[in-house]
Amino acid sequence: MKTNKGKMRKITINLAAVAAFCIVVASPALVSSSCATPKTEQEDTTIIREDSGITALKYSSPEVPSSIEFCGKVIDLSRFDRHERMDRELLAFTYMHSTSLQMLKKANSLDTHTDTPLDFDVSYNIGTREKTQVCLPKMREGKLDGQYLACWVRQGPCDEENSLKAIDRVDELIRHIYRQVEMNGEQCAIARTPDDLSRLKTEGKKAFYIGIENGYGIGKDLKNITRFHDAGVTYITLCHTRNNDICDSSSDTTARWNGLSPYGRKVVKEMNRLGIMIDLSHAAESTFWDVLKYSKAPVIASHSSASAIYRHDRNLTDEQLRALAAHGGVAQACLVDEFLNPDAKKTNLTDFMKHLLHMVEVAGIDHVGIGSDFDGGGGVKGCNGDNDFINITVRLLEHGFTETDIAKIWGGNFLRVMKQVQTK
Repeated sequence: MKTNKGKMRKITINLAAVAAFCIVVASPALVSSSCATPKTEQEDTTIIREDSGITALKYSSPEVPSSIEFCGKVIDLSRFDRHERMDRELLAFTYMHSTSLQMLKKANSLDTHTDTPLDFDVSYNIGTREKTQVCLPKMREGKLDGQYLACWVRQGPCDEENSLKAIDRVDELIRHIYRQVEMNGEQCAIARTPDDLSRLKTEGKKAFYIGIENGYGIGKDLKNITRFHDAGVTYITLCHTRNNDICDSSSDTTARWNGLSPYGRKVVKEMNRLGIMIDLSHAAESTFWDVLKYSKAPVIASHSSASAIYRHDRNLTDEQLRALAAHGGVAQACLVDEFLNPDAKKTNLTDFMKHLLHMVEVAGIDHVGIGSDFDGGGGVKGCNGDNDFINITVRLLEHGFTETDIAKIWGGNFLRVMKQVQTK
């Protein structure tokens, strides 16, 4: 595009950085004086706002930009007279982002599933801007307060030797999580309760919760559940993509137990006793119904979406969503492309929103949240890292959700379940 002087001019701003821009544009009192009036040569400047994520916002005075791009969404400014205020389209768009940022500052926001610990090698530092979708700088940009770090263990043979190896692997991943937190103690801490998240937010720190993905990692001894509980584990996903000693998986082609095994029923009882949340993502439908039958506490699905929108074994049926809600639990919509759209390569944020909105409609506003599965396959066009989470909040606002509703989806519902499970 061209300016009135015939020169190319475009400003690209990271979506997480839009707060500073919104302060000007979303305020009618400031639009004419701050946005519409051309800058002079003396005002040519680079603005660096660490708190908003802006790294370089440059003006080549006396030009005004002909377009503004927010993470791929381009707004054409060429039709606006530069001496007039921006029209409703731009005001509404920027107001949405400004409002989203303010909401996320007040709400306790939590992503309930990531596989980032798999990247925690000796050179990794979660306190710096890493290639992973999850790191502290991206959490700050996306206004995310808490993050679940899953200790994922691959399913192997269920003999004694391999079960012990799985236990060792979980121990190793937990040590890696603590190491990352110790390296960045001024920025984050391990959280175990809902109150920890609120406290750490007040202290200006991010909260990391620990989960175990695949009950294979607890081995064949219930005492390991106590040991992992003492290490800070607050939920355990009962299985992964294959059946194990505890239960049947949704992705396995054969049924071993037709739900929970006898050992699995003991695991459910022990997790209830200790106040550890039971995670039914990856569980077969038979397992799902058995757990609801035997569990005395609400259960979660930490990263699953809606089967009614796209039939995939990892998604929940409407019947399951209603039952989960009736049991007091919560289902966390997932950002894995192949769970959302039959053509995974074309999956975008709109596809995710279809699932999320359907889950809210079926289960109710009190029983839905968000579990990205970042660094484990999660991420779609429009939301591909912690720094992009504001995009979901904007969509929720566009669909008419209230501030109270959004706070529930962004963590309130999940934290309510956690508190109930931990109150033995």
